Amino acid sequence: MFKTSLRPKHIAFNVKDAGYWADINSVSVESALESRNKRLIESVDFCIKNKILIFTFNLSQFHIENFAQNMDSIVDLLNNLADNPLVHDKRIKVSVLGKWYDLPSKVVDAIKTVVDKTADHDQYFLNLCLNYDGQEEILNSLRIILRSIQYEKIAPDQLSKQLVKDNLYSSYYIPPDLIVNTHDHTTNGFLLWDSHNSKHHFSKVEFNDLDKKELKKALDFYQDN
Repeated sequence: MFKTSLRPKHIAFNVKDAGYWADINSVSVESALESRNKRLIESVDFCIKNKILIFTFNLSQFHIENFAQNMDSIVDLLNNLADNPLVHDKRIKVSVLGKWYDLPSKVVDAIKTVVDKTADHDQYFLNLCLNYDGQEEILNSLRIILRSIQYEKIAPDQLSKQLVKDNLYSSYYIPPDLIVNTHDHTTNGFLLWDSHNSKHHFSKVEFNDLDKKELKKALDFYQDN
């Protein structure tokens, strides 16, 4: 039995490129991406059933040759979330972190739609990292702070860790308690600032194979470490 007192409030999933899963399973990249989207929805449902309030998925890792297919898959995912009964029944607010506004217009339009449709939801929180880079996130925060200093809105000695956090993409959310990494033992700078005190679980399976049994292993890891 998972102890309520040790339940994470925020789980982040570092989703790696689906192309590798396609290769080892001898399926098309399109099929792998479709499977990835399905697994993401299932993971959201698992988190909700375990009373986890915030769940973040890094969808920025993919081979450039799969860019077009990945963008189409992202649009499909966003459209699904915009009208998904689970999202609205459980009042899941969907946010997108990263430089998503630089993505193709069809992706930007789909992002705006799902964000608008879930803007008033406030029970659970789903974050999707798109066109996201952990180092760039910190640099972007520092650029904002430096402009504030330049225009004398703040003094240099006011620079603090909290001020950096306040200007991150993830400023509205508490840092993840647990980060689940799939495929390998690299973190790719995912939530680089926010992961300072996070526990990292390195799953032995690809994200597409991250079923309830594997997700339970991640929660057990969090409880035992």
